[in-house]
Amino acid sequence: MEVKLFYSNLLTNIFNSFKTLLQTEKYLEEYEYYYYSILNETALSKIEQLFYDFVKMILDNIKNSNQNHSKVLIDQALNYIESNYDQKISLENVANELNISKNYLCNVFKDEIGENTTTYINKLRVDKAKQLLLEKKL
Repeated sequence: MEVKLFYSNLLTNIFNSFKTLLQTEKYLEEYEYYYYSILNETALSKIEQLFYDFVKMILDNIKNSNQNHSKVLIDQALNYIESNYDQKISLENVANELNISKNYLCNVFKDEIGENTTTYINKLRVDKAKQLLLEKKL
């Protein structure tokens, strides 16, 4: 019985620590399933496996949540850059607009886009200038 309480309490602590990163209703049902399965299980090896499966599910979903968050940030950054490329903007301006640190934005932007923000902004400006020149010729 003590083993069941240990694992069920540990499961509860893990869930409570990370529930803000998870879609609560779906993961609340998952939590309840694992919690009650552990309490009703008699074999230690099955209790350990249930706990392992729960932790794996939580970690997988945190990883997915972080990846989705990065994509949302990059989309917001690209929208801001697209709307303001004709002004003097920098990594710091974009980071301030998104309320994140410039170091974090720099790393995420480079990982997602493949180049730093300054290079991206300069390429965008060159492309927009080319478009304007082509339009003027027509």
